[in-house]
Amino acid sequence: VVANLQSLCISESLGIADWGFVGDVVAMAKEKDVTLCVETGSLRVVQKAGEKFDSIRYCIDTGFANIDGKASFNDYVDRLAERTTYVHLTDNYGRLDDHEPPGVRGGMGNANWKYLLDRLCDYDNDVIGAFEMCPCMPGTMIEQGSKFLFDVMGWPDQPEKSADFDRETAYHPL
Repeated sequence: VVANLQSLCISESLGIADWGFVGDVVAMAKEKDVTLCVETGSLRVVQKAGEKFDSIRYCIDTGFANIDGKASFNDYVDRLAERTTYVHLTDNYGRLDDHEPPGVRGGMGNANWKYLLDRLCDYDNDVIGAFEMCPCMPGTMIEQGSKFLFDVMGWPDQPEKSADFDRETAYHPL
């Protein structure tokens, strides 16, 4: 389960955190054998949650990591990679979390994507990645993001298309 800081009653802007509530959520997750991941927010606050609760894992949101004014992208990755089990793959231009497809429109440089993969590979974690983009249609989002990550950057474990996949009929909301 991926939870953001606010859903765990942690607010950096207000300077408050209900660590008792977080403890209850952590205990419930352990009891149900569920991995609890805290999504990237303020690096300091995310790390504090991890320090308080050993079982908490991290979800690196590449878009947020690229726009934080207090920590560099590489710093986010370095500090969180060891306990990362989930990655939100999204791109931006360094000012707003635009949720662009990775690498398609020239947001973050290829060096950041390579650094992320290299650092994640330093650890033996099973990491799940999810494209987090808008306003793309799902088929376009998957196609563009996959082409960049697997074909251009050479990330491992590219999923195979199912034999019955037909892009023309896969998604038509209207």
